[in-house]
Amino acid sequence: MSVAAQLVGFQQVFVCDEPDSGLDAASRIQQMEILKEISQNGKIVMVISHEPDDAIDMETKQILFTKVLVLAKSARDKAGHLAFFGDVQQALEFFNVERLQEIMLEINPDYEGGRGKGDYYIAKFAALRGGGVQ
Repeated sequence: MSVAAQLVGFQQVFVCDEPDSGLDAASRIQQMEILKEISQNGKIVMVISHEPDDAIDMETKQILFTKVLVLAKSARDKAGHLAFFGDVQQALEFFNVERLQEIMLEINPDYEGGRGKGDYYIAKFAALRGGGVQ
């Protein structure tokens, strides 16, 4: 049994808020590989990361994330709303970007260095799901 599996014990769900913060690129990749291994042992692993494109398997060159969930802050009520949920390729296509990290540029407000399209993507995703604006 791997070290990662032994570390997680009986926990079923792991929410990791920026576990890669402050790590160099090699360490971030290694950490994401460990988290992926944990998920392959029947655990749910949710990772909040500002460096999602570093989560690439060194051997297969495949991205380690299975799903992408994007929350965007709405200008209407200053609350976070679902702006996307799906697989990695769908996310890249939905936001019309080449890298996952570029999604933050799309949804963050201009005063945070973004393009301020949070409400646009919230409405676009709600329309795809058959609902109105959340």
